[in-house]
Amino acid sequence: MSGYVEKPMFLFTTLAKTQQEPQADPVMGALRTASANSGVSFDYLVETARRESALKPAAKAATSSARGLFQFIEQTWLSVVRSDGAKAGLEKEAAAISGGRGRFTVNDSAMRQRILALRNDPELSARFAAVLARQNHDSLAKSIGREPTQGELYMAHFLGAEGARKLIAGAAATPGASAAAQFPNAARANTSIFYDRAGHARSLSQVYARLTRGFSPSELAVKARAVAEPARAAQQETAAPLAVAAGGNAFHSLFVTGKAQAPLAPSQPAVAAPRPLDLAYFRRRQG
Repeated sequence: MSGYVEKPMFLFTTLAKTQQEPQADPVMGALRTASANSGVSFDYLVETARRESALKPAAKAATSSARGLFQFIEQTWLSVVRSDGAKAGLEKEAAAISGGRGRFTVNDSAMRQRILALRNDPELSARFAAVLARQNHDSLAKSIGREPTQGELYMAHFLGAEGARKLIAGAAATPGASAAAQFPNAARANTSIFYDRAGHARSLSQVYARLTRGFSPSELAVKARAVAEPARAAQQETAAPLAVAAGGNAFHSLFVTGKAQAPLAPSQPAVAAPRPLDLAYFRRRQG
């Protein structure tokens, strides 16, 4: 895979709790909170949401059931609500979901619509996108025998963990083969990814490159800064009266616990570089 894989970088940062303060921008606030509480890279979440929905919480796909900030399709959303909904205060919703192995159902139609409508909530969408990132990370790392890159993790968000594994293997073994032939359903729903402007099917290596492009650590940092800076400026203006009253910078207090600053994004100069997450600790914390 040397021809297709960028140098792996740690996706996760150390877990940190944030103080609850008003957020000037609900989307950026949701992404920061999801990153800080899960350890998933803030830059990764920003870029994934930007690609999936242009950062619009109520975005809806025309060619699939995908909806919300991270364009969760119905089955994936039902899966993460069932597995982690109770931790987000959705005990009744999680209990109403039955099934498994990619086929989940909700017997009460009203409850089903309620659960699916929650995809428009940026806080929940960001939270469950982080959950899905961790699930995909563990699944991909096990199946490919190494740490997945951040671009490959986005690929798993886009195609599912098994689809990402298949594309990674195919791009290495038969790079010139048609990706649309290997992923017909995904190709029908995402023609701009699987076909060029002339209507020619892209190869496995081309689709791999297209999905992972822009996810190198340096590119993520630049893009996340460009998206977040306007919201950050507005947030600082909103927080100014609080800073005066407290005798300090209220904006920075959002990301500080004790003496340590939460490593939300490598694009922020005042924040330490991300450190690898102790996954064993994470599993004990979630158990």
